[in-house]
Amino acid sequence: MQMINRAVVIVRPKQPLLDWVNATDPPEEPFTLDQIRGEGTALLVPEVDDERALERVLRRKFPRIFEQELEGWCNDEDTWPVDRSYKVFREWFDVEFHSMVFDLADDRIAPEKS
Repeated sequence: MQMINRAVVIVRPKQPLLDWVNATDPPEEPFTLDQIRGEGTALLVPEVDDERALERVLRRKFPRIFEQELEGWCNDEDTWPVDRSYKVFREWFDVEFHSMVFDLADDRIAPEKS
């Protein structure tokens, strides 16, 4: 087992995202918060030692994360919220931080081929 030079954040939707999902393309049976929170989205971020450093990283990276999460539910950008500020990001998502990341795989990390 080898520790790698990354931290992990896990992003989980909150009620405002659920409300948007259910209003944007109403499913026959509305989603629940438990359903959409599921396992969350795990993201590797630069190695940081504390919450303050993570906050700086998030402030730089949140637009990309926000858009990725919205796109996962709806590709039509016209339906996305106009205000995608950091404040709104934090209102729409819980962010969980893990500073110790270990790689248990034997093969090298490689980007997924498209």
